[in-house]
Amino acid sequence: MGKLKNKLASIIRASKGYKYFPHVIVATALVISFAVVTAVNPVKGLISTLSSGMADNPHLVGYWPLDSDAKDESGNNNHGTVSGAVFVYGGHDNEALYFDGNDDVLTTALEIDESSDSSGATFAAWVKTDLHPTWKPTEKSAIISTDEGGHAWSLMINKADWSYYNGTEEETPNIEAELYTWTHVTSVFDPNGNNGSGTSSFYVNGEKVHDGAIGYKNSSNTVRFGDSTLYDESFKGRIDEIYIYDVPLSDSQVFSLYSGNEVIPDGSPVNNPVDNNDNSIIIDSGVEEAVIPEDTADNKLIIDKDIE
Repeated sequence: MGKLKNKLASIIRASKGYKYFPHVIVATALVISFAVVTAVNPVKGLISTLSSGMADNPHLVGYWPLDSDAKDESGNNNHGTVSGAVFVYGGHDNEALYFDGNDDVLTTALEIDESSDSSGATFAAWVKTDLHPTWKPTEKSAIISTDEGGHAWSLMINKADWSYYNGTEEETPNIEAELYTWTHVTSVFDPNGNNGSGTSSFYVNGEKVHDGAIGYKNSSNTVRFGDSTLYDESFKGRIDEIYIYDVPLSDSQVFSLYSGNEVIPDGSPVNNPVDNNDNSIIIDSGVEEAVIPEDTADNKLIIDKDIE
């Protein structure tokens, strides 16, 4: 990211003499525009490049974009293994992983500390369900699961509603999981919430819809997506952009994550470059970067002149 900033700053300094050699500036702008527009999937590729700093987010223990592979892009190498599920276009962001409801699963080697000494956790994902699991023996579908048969922390669908296990029992926010609709869901487990007695919370599209209790387990089961370990709780639909933190996120941080920002717990949320649907890429000024709008109408790249 620093290299990109230096290159942009160099171009800006050079551009101060544009009236003397406009052909150089035009050529430079065209080269950069071409690189941004064609060398990557116009916005997402550049975002991936600039987001490589996720290794500096120590509490993000897993991030699976699910674009053509199950690699963990958090820097922790908790790469997944896909069984049955397939990557498809039409994800919330580019591609997604499609589960057919018949034992498809994505497994990982990631273990979450759910003991009474845990710092907590946050599970989040974009989900588009095709069918409510009423035909299953348990009438449940697991989205994110660590379950070992004893209500370990999770995120799932029960009949037609979103739900989750809090470590001791099931919490049911009584919010329907809409069919064929991309929905951002988050379960947060906070051992220090409620003045130290502990809480669990559930969010739909960045908004808190439920607060509950929290329980603890010494489960050694690793995190899996789309099914649980012991029961037939396979999911039918698409899952995309999975995030797992080893700390609870605050209400504002959950909303920021839903909004497409990189969230760094124990500090202010920092904006990654995001597609604003107006052909612009925004880099948060709080990290002393730039605003880089891309004018596709005349193939120019406009760079913030205030970069140092």
